[in-house]
Amino acid sequence: VDIKLPAGSAYWLNTKAAKTFTVAGSVPTGNGSLETTASTLTLCSIPFPINGNIQDIKLNVADCTDIGETMMVYTPGKGYSTYYYYTDTIKDLSVAEELWESMGPGWATMDGEYVDIDFPVGSGFWLNTKEAKTFTVASPL
Repeated sequence: VDIKLPAGSAYWLNTKAAKTFTVAGSVPTGNGSLETTASTLTLCSIPFPINGNIQDIKLNVADCTDIGETMMVYTPGKGYSTYYYYTDTIKDLSVAEELWESMGPGWATMDGEYVDIDFPVGSGFWLNTKEAKTFTVASPL
């Protein structure tokens, strides 16, 4: 089978015993992208060979609806956490409202509090959007 996978796409491997796989390819040095399909969960990963951060995954603010872009991240032993892409996020909601600091567009809790989560190399997450969207992934290289 000869299938070409876009950078940042993910796939499942199922084996009866532990195996080592080698995947050949070039490493992008510019920004990457992740594309979603409307109303469908899309399994993605950071398309670079180093750790990434949830805030490296950006959506053009003009394309952000504040109600339709979500990310589900699995933590072993805890389950899934859901994060939302907002046009404006707040650094710390535990302080008085007059002290809120805007962090601009990004991933946040349902309440709009900015999150800072690192993804180990090769770890996956689910993106879900009401309409097909393209996210830009900032290159750390």
